[in-house]
Amino acid sequence: MQGGHEFRNEIELLSRVHHKNLVNLVGFCLEQREQMLVYEFIPNGTLWESLFGMFHSSINVLLFCVS
Repeated sequence: MQGGHEFRNEIELLSRVHHKNLVNLVGFCLEQREQMLVYEFIPNGTLWESLFGMFHSSINVLLFCVS
């Protein structure tokens, strides 16, 4: 399990990062031995489905990622 200090640093960094291509951090949990990050819900399936459901080759996935 990640150390408490490292986890708090990650929370601080993620709460300041805002970009149109990144999912926003909504909240977190630091209870006893539980460490959880809560991100905003994004509809329309998973990233895996978005990348590999539309494309059939690795080249197309790479082209999508760099565009």
